[in-house]
Amino acid sequence: MPFILIHGTFQLVGRTQAGNPTGFEPDGDSIQFQPANPALLDQLDQPARPYRLSSIGSTQLRLEAIDALELHLDSTHQPRPLADQARDFLTGKLGLNPVPYRPPKLLQVKPPVLKDATPGFILSRSLEVNGRPIAFAFTSAPPRSTRRRSAARAAARGGQMVCRPYRTRSRRARSGRSPAWAGR
Repeated sequence: MPFILIHGTFQLVGRTQAGNPTGFEPDGDSIQFQPANPALLDQLDQPARPYRLSSIGSTQLRLEAIDALELHLDSTHQPRPLADQARDFLTGKLGLNPVPYRPPKLLQVKPPVLKDATPGFILSRSLEVNGRPIAFAFTSAPPRSTRRRSAARAAARGGQMVCRPYRTRSRRARSGRSPAWAGR
């Protein structure tokens, strides 16, 4: 299955049902993402639970190929200074730092924040068992052309990944010429 490219913003603050700002709880390997077109999430493979959207239309991402120490592990946490550093590293890479957190546990973002809704995009194929899109996250604009470049080559040249379009017809079929073996 090819990757689906989804534009949107990375979010730190949502809204309560009453419309008041409330902070999300980012982790070192997950963060809220508000897709510009939520219907694209329907194209992702859904092995178990469907995705859920927050009151602002964001969904919690599970970042591909990253497994960070957990801040939220059934009312406990893993080594706290390292888990905090993993979270702060992620929010920094997404251009969201500095992020204030609500005492005493310092898990929930404390609104207002200086930076929120960083534009970017994700590449995803499927949801994980809890309904979160498993995604690569990018803060840059997506590449203009995705043809003739593999994700690995693009990553090696500048860190941007691209998705290769799924081809269903050969070049010869698109040109209207029939293959040499046709009609035999």
